[in-house]
Amino acid sequence: MFEPYAFDPWRRISEIRDYFRGTVETSFSIRQIRRFLADAGLEATRIDRPVLPPSRWKLQFLPSYRRALRMAYYRVKKITPDILGMILCEARKPGSSDAARVRPPLSEILVCPQTGAKLVQTAQGYVSSDRQTRCLYPVVDEIPVLIASEAKTLDLIMWQEATGL
Repeated sequence: MFEPYAFDPWRRISEIRDYFRGTVETSFSIRQIRRFLADAGLEATRIDRPVLPPSRWKLQFLPSYRRALRMAYYRVKKITPDILGMILCEARKPGSSDAARVRPPLSEILVCPQTGAKLVQTAQGYVSSDRQTRCLYPVVDEIPVLIASEAKTLDLIMWQEATGL
């Protein structure tokens, strides 16, 4: 997650402005973020202070004096990243490891969008294991197209050869 740093003066001014507009936005310190994560049963795996340049898209809509202020602020932020800017935080559940996050192959996850039956990968595409529909879903640029209107219905013999059922 990206979080504005609580002690960033620009952020503090924005929070005061938002308060008078009737909205509530709060920034947090690194210590508070660690506490929130601990309360949620998570552990921080990485906390960084990246210095992100201002959005060029947003800059083009600012008046010239505000654009100059924003760019000057960015230059100061590059010099003092521990005071100004954002917090980047990554967290995970305790006990989980990178090995536990390994995803199964796509062919084990895919199911027929019409029936929910498992799909069997063949040279022609993915075939539904449902005997009633016997749909063959094409693969375009290595991406399975799981759209019912794009599927072809196989005859029983071709379906049996493809699925081995």
